[in-house]
Amino acid sequence: MTKPSRLAFLAGVLALAVAGCQTPDATLPVEAGPNLSAKGSAGSSYLVVANGNRLPRNLARRVAAAGGAITMTIPEIGIAVATSNSNTFAADASRIAGVRGVAPDLTIQWIDPDAGQYGIAIEQFDNPPFTGDDDFFFDLQWGHDAVDAPEAWDAGARGAGVRVAILDTGIDSDHPDIAPNLNLALSTSFVEDEDNINPPAGFDDFHHGTHTAGTVGAADNGFGTIGIAPEAELVAVKVLSHTGLGDFSEIIAGIVYAALIDADVINMSLGAQLSHRGEVIDDNCEVVELVPAWAVNLFAVAVGRATSFAYQSGTTVIAAAGNCAFDGDKDKDVFMTPADAPHVISIAATAPEGWAVDPTTDLDLPASTTNNGWAWAAGTSMAAPHASGVAALIIGENGGDMHPAQVEAALRKAADDLGKPGNDDLGAGRVNAANAVN
Repeated sequence: MTKPSRLAFLAGVLALAVAGCQTPDATLPVEAGPNLSAKGSAGSSYLVVANGNRLPRNLARRVAAAGGAITMTIPEIGIAVATSNSNTFAADASRIAGVRGVAPDLTIQWIDPDAGQYGIAIEQFDNPPFTGDDDFFFDLQWGHDAVDAPEAWDAGARGAGVRVAILDTGIDSDHPDIAPNLNLALSTSFVEDEDNINPPAGFDDFHHGTHTAGTVGAADNGFGTIGIAPEAELVAVKVLSHTGLGDFSEIIAGIVYAALIDADVINMSLGAQLSHRGEVIDDNCEVVELVPAWAVNLFAVAVGRATSFAYQSGTTVIAAAGNCAFDGDKDKDVFMTPADAPHVISIAATAPEGWAVDPTTDLDLPASTTNNGWAWAAGTSMAAPHASGVAALIIGENGGDMHPAQVEAALRKAADDLGKPGNDDLGAGRVNAANAVN
């Protein structure tokens, strides 16, 4: 298993305003990738993991004989999802030849639904906060200053020709900062009973997916904010409900789908903290659920296959490291998924205190998720899309096609080392867009 890459990074900027639009999303292709059938069937849901990356022959018939029904297949990585009302289904289906294991498809709170408050996210370019830019909230986006995004823009790097898949709670497709860069035809949802990528009607709270999308690629259109890569193409891959709940199968299917549509970058500002002993740990860093240890290991295998498939397909995968400040170099029991999966660049967060009144303040204090009034949303969920935006700038400057290992190497080489020299509690350094494209 490839050791995950950790880069220290800054927390995010203001959250994009959310409208309750209801625009239908595209139909998922069935000839390749996650194949949904009978979605929403009655009974408990299970992950069926094959021994390798191919599903056993006649799996549907064998699952039926074990008392279940296949509802989704991901043939590229040897994973299927089944439903069953049988209490012995997991044990019975695990005995199918070619099946490695079967476990309940665990539903987890992958993001903190209270990570932000109501608000609006937020040639020669200057750094905030005194630019006078016509995107009227740009001067509140301290993150762009921290990663030297304007200097990268001055060098001509804008993310053009790069596709970024936002695996999250969906995206407000009609938002004026999002719509210019959103590929609605490729956007889709894997969430049961939430087939639309937009927030539900009447939902006017902070919307996590729209925020992360805007941080990556809000258009430079003289309105609102500017994304780190303002000319990148965005694709909404809805893998979480609007409250942040989601199943492992939805996350896995979304990763594979993003790779199959040739996404250059996957941003996952989401994560679940688990222990190899079977503990599920929430955003308050407390154990909230216990599952069998063998099931946790099966989940790790399944997610790892998805991230490895994306890597092999040429997709750079970036994920939030979580806000509990676990020391992944020392604590080998607790791990963050998908951040600690193979070939994933794991993003931690730093943030300033009082930047709005003193722009010279330290930008690199360790950050965690807090509610802080009207606009700010801090934490690794907001840091990851900054890194994804920088990755898009790098790929764009290299012709729009770049191997994930090269992207990671460029991010590492360009990073500003923080704290003690080398890898420490601030990771491998703060991402620097200007260094990366120059």
